[in-house]
Amino acid sequence: MKNPSSSLRFLMFSLGFLAGGAASLSASELAWAQTEAALAVAPGQTECAAIGSVRNPGQTPVAIVGLMPDCDCVTATADPAAVPPGGHGFVKVTVALHGESGLLGKSVTVRTTPANAAPDRLILRIRVPAIATLEPEVLAWSGHDYGQAKEFRLRLNPEAHGRLKGVTSDFPDLALEVKPVEPDQLYRIIVTPQRTAAPHHITVKIAVDLNGTERVFPATVVLR
Repeated sequence: MKNPSSSLRFLMFSLGFLAGGAASLSASELAWAQTEAALAVAPGQTECAAIGSVRNPGQTPVAIVGLMPDCDCVTATADPAAVPPGGHGFVKVTVALHGESGLLGKSVTVRTTPANAAPDRLILRIRVPAIATLEPEVLAWSGHDYGQAKEFRLRLNPEAHGRLKGVTSDFPDLALEVKPVEPDQLYRIIVTPQRTAAPHHITVKIAVDLNGTERVFPATVVLR
């Protein structure tokens, strides 16, 4: 079975010029066909990348002098660093996925020669499916109902090929019980605070094994 967390998905796309900027700036010297690209990744994937092609339609070389990602999870490289007249180059954008899910937007600002050329902004939109969903995210007791059992429902995305490894907490007056509803997909996590428990905010750690890699999902228990 292929491990989705170790795979690197690539998307080839042409990157476009985003108009705007100060009036003193000239237009970009490079030809960009479009500004955005979309990428869908597998559940549990930890990294993805896109490779964009650029063209220099002018008569002089254009150097890519700066690649500025919008966050630390994005890196970018240009090959070649200077695009010759009539030549083509590539910009590779790599995004580290730190357990995020949903539709993510990442971007890189590209600065080129000459010094007064308007910067270009390259945008990547990434759809990341959730590995697991938890309902509800918080369970609460109000003192009079201590000793009463309540439950989380954990559903694993079958495309992630994960399995529930364990459910733990550091609070000694909290009983935890796991009951499978659908093997490797749906679980009841039954939580019961002791009647003598003191008010507390507790993090319940739900460990999921993804082909040998452990991911921990937090759930919250509130004893008022």
